[in-house]
Amino acid sequence: MQALADPTRNEITERVSEVSASAPPGSTLLLYFTGHGVRIGTTDYLVPADARAPADDGDGDDAAGWELPHVRESLLEADISRYLANCRAGTVLWLIDACRAADAGRGGVFGSNVVKGPPHSGFAMMTSCGPGELSGGAKTGSFFTAALARAFDPLTEATTVEQVYEKAKHGTRALAVEAQAGPQQVLIHYGTDLAERTKSLVVAEGRGLLEAWQDAVRTPALWERVQECDAGTVAHFQDCLSALATQAARHVHHAQRRLPDPWTDDEYPVRLLSDRLPLLLPKGAELSALEVTALIAGVLLHETAWAERLGQAAGFRPRLVWRDDEADDQRRHYEQITEHYPQITEKLTDSYRWLGDPADDRHAVTLWLVHRWIEERFATDEEAVPALFADRFTARLLDVAPPAAGERLGGRAEALSQALRTVAAGLALGAPPEDERLPPDRHVVRRTPWRLRVRPLAALLRLAGLLAFDTRCLPEVLAEHLAVSDPVLPREVITVFRDAYWVPDRDGSAASYLHLDAVCPHPALHAALAAVVEDADDLGHLLRESARRLPQDEAELLRGLPARLSDHGLRPDRPDGTDAYDVPLARFSLAQTEIRRLLMGDKLYDGEPELALRELYQNAMDACRYREMRVRYLRDLGRDPVPWAGRIRIETGEDSRGRYVECVDNGVGMTVDQLKNTFTRAGRRFDQSHAFRREQAAWLRHDSSLRLYPNSRFGIGVFSYFMLADEMTLVTRPVGTDGRPAEKALRVEIPVSGSLFRVREEDERDGTALPEGGTRVRLHLRRAGALPGGSAVSVLRSLVLISEFLLEVRDQDGTEEIWLPGDLKSGEEPGAFSTRFAVEAVPGTLWWVSDKGAIVCDGIATDQRPFGYVLNLSGAHAGELSVNRKKLERYDVLWAQEQFRQGARAFLGQETPGLEWLWSMESRESSIARVLWEVLRGHGVRASLGHGRRIDLDELGWFRLDGGVHGGRGHREGEEASRLVRPWRLAALGSEHRDRHTAPPLSLSGHPVPQPGWADIAEKVEGDWRVAVRMADAQNTTVAEVLRATRGLRIAHPQLAGPAVLGDGDLDWEPGITDWYVTTGLLGRKRDPLDGFAAPSGEPCGQAAGGRRHSLPAPARGPLRHRPRLRHVPEAARRAGRGVRPVRAVRGQAAGHRPGPPPGPRLHRRRAEAPLPPGGQVRLAARRPPLGRAGGGRRHGPRHGRGATAHGRLRLAGPPRTRPGSDRTLGRRTGRAARRPAHLPRPPRRRPPRAALGRHHRSGRGARSLRVGGRTPPGP
Repeated sequence: MQALADPTRNEITERVSEVSASAPPGSTLLLYFTGHGVRIGTTDYLVPADARAPADDGDGDDAAGWELPHVRESLLEADISRYLANCRAGTVLWLIDACRAADAGRGGVFGSNVVKGPPHSGFAMMTSCGPGELSGGAKTGSFFTAALARAFDPLTEATTVEQVYEKAKHGTRALAVEAQAGPQQVLIHYGTDLAERTKSLVVAEGRGLLEAWQDAVRTPALWERVQECDAGTVAHFQDCLSALATQAARHVHHAQRRLPDPWTDDEYPVRLLSDRLPLLLPKGAELSALEVTALIAGVLLHETAWAERLGQAAGFRPRLVWRDDEADDQRRHYEQITEHYPQITEKLTDSYRWLGDPADDRHAVTLWLVHRWIEERFATDEEAVPALFADRFTARLLDVAPPAAGERLGGRAEALSQALRTVAAGLALGAPPEDERLPPDRHVVRRTPWRLRVRPLAALLRLAGLLAFDTRCLPEVLAEHLAVSDPVLPREVITVFRDAYWVPDRDGSAASYLHLDAVCPHPALHAALAAVVEDADDLGHLLRESARRLPQDEAELLRGLPARLSDHGLRPDRPDGTDAYDVPLARFSLAQTEIRRLLMGDKLYDGEPELALRELYQNAMDACRYREMRVRYLRDLGRDPVPWAGRIRIETGEDSRGRYVECVDNGVGMTVDQLKNTFTRAGRRFDQSHAFRREQAAWLRHDSSLRLYPNSRFGIGVFSYFMLADEMTLVTRPVGTDGRPAEKALRVEIPVSGSLFRVREEDERDGTALPEGGTRVRLHLRRAGALPGGSAVSVLRSLVLISEFLLEVRDQDGTEEIWLPGDLKSGEEPGAFSTRFAVEAVPGTLWWVSDKGAIVCDGIATDQRPFGYVLNLSGAHAGELSVNRKKLERYDVLWAQEQFRQGARAFLGQETPGLEWLWSMESRESSIARVLWEVLRGHGVRASLGHGRRIDLDELGWFRLDGGVHGGRGHREGEEASRLVRPWRLAALGSEHRDRHTAPPLSLSGHPVPQPGWADIAEKVEGDWRVAVRMADAQNTTVAEVLRATRGLRIAHPQLAGPAVLGDGDLDWEPGITDWYVTTGLLGRKRDPLDGFAAPSGEPCGQAAGGRRHSLPAPARGPLRHRPRLRHVPEAARRAGRGVRPVRAVRGQAAGHRPGPPPGPRLHRRRAEAPLPPGGQVRLAARRPPLGRAGGGRRHGPRHGRGATAHGRLRLAGPPRTRPGSDRTLGRRTGRAARRPAHLPRPPRRRPPRAALGRHHRSGRGARSLRVGGRTPPGP
């Protein structure tokens, strides 16, 4: 868009010409002029800023003055077609907001002669007034311009040129009448060419949201229930609601621009207010004007609050559903929602499915999850409807100034704002709880008291919202059929909801039945509607019951609720004369009895019924955690509850029914709703309930650390009880949000053979029914041997290593064990770890132990038994377990590394467990050993080495091969490396370890201090770049550090040297698995020394030759060509999630380290091989073998395979030299061409050899030159 202020005639014409010529083909060009216009004869002119005004001759008629040549030439003709000659736009709209002095005797209508636009383009000219009219305006601006802006507004339904004109015409007339100005008629003139196409051209977005909502706020179905009163007050209320509708519509529109929503239905609020809500009101019931205002404002405030959260969702990229470690509270809450609907979230995580699926399906899934997040925000946020929106509306109602930014209303205004917010929240949450304190039911507006019955109004809105069918709040069955082969389409859902209606069925004076009449194109939509109808029917029943407890005037509003709601009129569509689906619906379902037996059976828990004790303990622990959080919250608020400390008791015994196992906790207990909908429902967890989420949201608003992380993961653990028992007795006394136990305890008897149970109040005559709250679960054992060993103590001793709360376990024979909170408990059964040496390094999280340790989740053992430590995964860092909770599948490794780093400080200032422990740690947990070394080095830590010896680690270092030296035996894999470092390490360990067979160095001066990881380097690198890169990746270090270690080890023995480095390449970088794949692809796998090389004939050498070695000729007889194995490069790109081109860039980094002919046995090598630079030439000087003896004696032929390079060395020979016209490589010293030996076959012409072999004689030695990389340029 370009704008000119006070432009001259030349500026206007120049800019019009430039803009029209630059308009893209087929586009729409809009030109707008506001100023003054004049008609001279039959020609219309516009008056630019530099126009010459006619002289005033005093007779009051200046018409003749406009006709003067110098005046007319300073004007701009309204016909601008000559400036549009080069215009490529499809349509030009020429809008003129200019008035002309009344002169009925001159010409026709202003602009009527302008009928020409650019050639081959549509054209329309719109003027702001008719002949003899003035283009009026007010302080806010021109009437025509204001109406035109509204006509182009995306929230109005006008889309075509003709519709925009009609909107502008009616809007201008309305504004002029409202301002009591003169008449003003907007006119439009179309070009003679393409007039019909121009009229129908779409030039605006066109959304009827604003107009529809403004009409809904004046719906007569609600306002007709208001008593006769001050008409001025009602008009004031309607004007305030109209302004609120405008603000809400714009807020919704802007939010949906940030995050487009395929589920949006602009007619939902209209449908709710105009049809569904009046359907629920009793006949003859009167409403106050403020109550009608509250109902309408409640819907608009609800939509504004929903849109506000939709805009917030756009900020955290909801399509990405994986965990974000740096997420804020809103993003973390959304991640919890995605985890709650895993089968829906998988539609976004299975990225391969989107290769062929449209993006619209994926976006519909994302927005369904976003709406679940928004829906829950209404329940968990401190303010379901933000006060900011309600305060502004309240201030307008009361004719007071709105609050400043960051401030709130006070006094009566705050009470009215709170009441309006409560009604608005009812659309999502229903009526407020009966124990919630509400604002007063009388409010003064304009000196008149008005009644406002908040509770029944909120209830009515909730039920009306269900009957209006909100596309954003549909059940999970609909989302399950998104992005599938037979999908539900959001636009079909919206169409069905708009066409659906409710048919009343009245029976005399009795309350009516309402039957849904709707036609569905998809069975999933049918199921979703049926579920909504069922929810609405249940809610109607609850409201009728609650009305009995309300005051009479409030209960009167609920008297018209229907007796029943049904889906009798719900039916499939018949697009081609046949039903779109079958009714009843064909569903994939589970056999309840068989699935229940599976969950209760031994297969899920690998035939270990003792794991039921673990589930008993875990559920008790969650109950205590829940109550602990509640107690902490109440104490922070200064509302000290009854003194409490968590306690769990598990015991075995025998009663009249036989033997049993019983678990008693003093946790939070369970209500009737929790017993029915959580405890006894497979797959449902208590932390998924709205009541818990609402309570935890209040905790988090007060203190972000008050977050409860339940141990329950799958909601099926309670079924494991029946592996032990054939009947379960449960007694529970719930503890309220105020920390006080309920007056009555509840009792439930559940048999294994049935699925029905009754909840009854417990007989408390004996006074033992958990007076301080909590739960008691007694499992009546199936048989005497159901519990292995008959001992709960032994089972829990192996399972529970750390208990958060006091745990007491007692067997029937009197055996007892006690776990103190936070203490590490060692096991006594075979294979358990020992606490002979145990240091609590990080309180409650990490212990260093002497031998085998464990990784536990919430203190409970898993299948992980590492060496030297016990790590407790809990809270936000609890690991992911298998369904039977025995196997630890994954956990936060980076967090664990940080715990090890913190825990290493426990060794500072005190003696370490000993060198043998350190050596074992490096051998079994090398990454942890490296973390410990980073913290311990340089602090003078001393470690014991038997017989009371203590050695300074800063002098000795940390080198696990010392274990073989100290113990007199070598590591099987590292026997050779141990032998090579033995003299050096004997000197480091001291004279006690020296023997007569080894000559240690006289001084350690200049020798390095080894550290964890060096032993692996000594054993594996062997001068090989592939292994060097792999070791750097495995140790999370740079290649330079690995080479630094090899240089230090080379001091101990030359054979421990690493690969030589040529050139100035940067080695100070940490490789990843991709780099190792690329390096291996370039250099080949080291399965055989000759792998990756080929003879001149193209035949492979080494093991690649089918299990036999390719016999090399003498050094002077033939060449070797290295063939880089690049098949790993695509695999590296796939596994690293990168393209082949970035991987080729990594390949270029590795291209500077290419192999020469393979090395021979390390014990006979004179000098380490050097890598070849890209495209360079290298000579391999090899000792000439002795000639074989004549006759039949043993022939000493040339060294083949490894022997060919046993005594070799590589040195840079410079670029090859060739003679003009030949492709023969010359030897550097002889200058003679290297020819193909006669006994070797000619290489295929289609595969010319990349390397040529030169020959010369010098001191009994032969020389070969090898050129590699002829076809593989470095880098991408």
